[in-house]
Amino acid sequence: MNALENIASFVVGQTNSGKMHRQKLVKLLFLIDVACMSTGGKSITGLTYRADVNGPVPEDWSMFESEITAAGVIQATGEHYQLSVQPLDTMLNHLDEEGFANIRRILSKYSRSTWQELSDLTHQMPAWFRTNQGDLIDKDLLLLSFSVGKVQEWDHSA
Repeated sequence: MNALENIASFVVGQTNSGKMHRQKLVKLLFLIDVACMSTGGKSITGLTYRADVNGPVPEDWSMFESEITAAGVIQATGEHYQLSVQPLDTMLNHLDEEGFANIRRILSKYSRSTWQELSDLTHQMPAWFRTNQGDLIDKDLLLLSFSVGKVQEWDHSA
């Protein structure tokens, strides 16, 4: 399994049902990446994001879906991703402590949020509202969107 598939499987596996709305997974991965970029300077999923009507999404959705379903641990079922096996913490052994801590912090804060609540949250972030729909989101705007582990309130006029 690749790093993205490991992280996505772990995130989906944190639900009681092993099932997660596609948009919710994307928003959680985005928040995890922003947290990791803020504390470690780089994305841990390797994804590049573009602005979309529902907030940030992977630049190439079909490639994203191919990567996270490659080993058959995650299956795309309608609007959801479903796990076919229960992932373990060991799936994230390739991460450093900081990367794992960022995943845990984002999941503890946002895992109970709906995909729509996460979409609304990402719409408040400069990474989304300062990028034209369909354009790639600049790394500097990702960093501006996060302050060491805590999503901030943003002034849209700045």
